[in-house]
Amino acid sequence: MFAYSLKFAQFSIDFDIKTLRSIELTRRFDSHGPDFVFAVSDIWLQIGTTRHLIIPSNNPGNLIEELEEFSAQLLDPVSAPNLEKLIPQGGWCEWMRGYWDRLNNDCNTASDEITYELLISCSLMESREGHIAVYRYNGIPTIEVGTRPEEGSNSINVWSKFDSKMITNEVRAMQRSIKIDILQLMAKQA
Repeated sequence: MFAYSLKFAQFSIDFDIKTLRSIELTRRFDSHGPDFVFAVSDIWLQIGTTRHLIIPSNNPGNLIEELEEFSAQLLDPVSAPNLEKLIPQGGWCEWMRGYWDRLNNDCNTASDEITYELLISCSLMESREGHIAVYRYNGIPTIEVGTRPEEGSNSINVWSKFDSKMITNEVRAMQRSIKIDILQLMAKQA
């Protein structure tokens, strides 16, 4: 297994590459060319020494392609109009969790639906376990990560401002490293 990490002020987003599954899927799609890589990963939120699963690898998309979308949104975060009037900075995850609770309890409003349509554009990655959102808040690039806990558990929400160009370069470098590491491992197995 290979591990990569994107570090923010108080947390990191960790990518644990499932090498055997990645190699299997890369070989399955070998018609895409010799440099094609299908990377499979669990995505974790790490705060200090504690990790929380955000995106599991059990129904994988190709992380290489997902990182392309990730870097594009980090470079140019969504600028949702009037976002500052709808949520506090770092309040995206909390609002969305409240919305899903209201929806599940059949008590959402027309106003909720309008706000949801605006806020969902900030969503970058999501699963039953958690989500990642990227947006501009008062013009400042912001990333937010939250867990979707099971009944009776507390959710975890973290957010950070970031430098768009710097973090985008880090994502692109990580993307290249993942491809190289998997291709080198495949060459050793050949």
